[in-house]
Amino acid sequence: MRFLFDPKIKQNGWRYLGQVALATVSLFAIVFVEELATGQIGGQAVIVAAIASTAFLLFIWPHSRPSRPRNVLGGHALALGVGVLFALFGDTEAGRETASGGAFYFAMFAAASVGLSMFLMAATNTEHPPAAGTALGVAGSPVTLDLLLFVLLGVPVLVAVYLVSKSRLINLY
Repeated sequence: MRFLFDPKIKQNGWRYLGQVALATVSLFAIVFVEELATGQIGGQAVIVAAIASTAFLLFIWPHSRPSRPRNVLGGHALALGVGVLFALFGDTEAGRETASGGAFYFAMFAAASVGLSMFLMAATNTEHPPAAGTALGVAGSPVTLDLLLFVLLGVPVLVAVYLVSKSRLINLY
């Protein structure tokens, strides 16, 4: 049983609860406000999952390289840009012909959007693994203002909460 739980939880139990609560409340506020404003975010599960994964990193592993604001903001911005380019290509005649080719072509298209975003993050030192989900989610969805605003506002809100509380956060690994 002692291997089931992190031994540090006894001495840092309140920190575990506090940091997870901060992540949970922040994510709730972002999703709730977006859902109230647009009524559409619930249908964007991949994007919500990417933002939730960002919350995990920021509040469970706050002093890691992927949790640096440059990485979080830059990674999601690059992935959003790549996803939008792939989604816009999907709306072209060539894109529709590719998509009509079946599961193989969609899988190739989706993987290429993630691969390109990974390359750009690595090339610009803005590696943030959850942002790969942003590229995938945007590339596979119609580009809407609601979707763009969710990423463009949600990620900075998480980073702002993180920055305000960073000095009191510890790595929980």
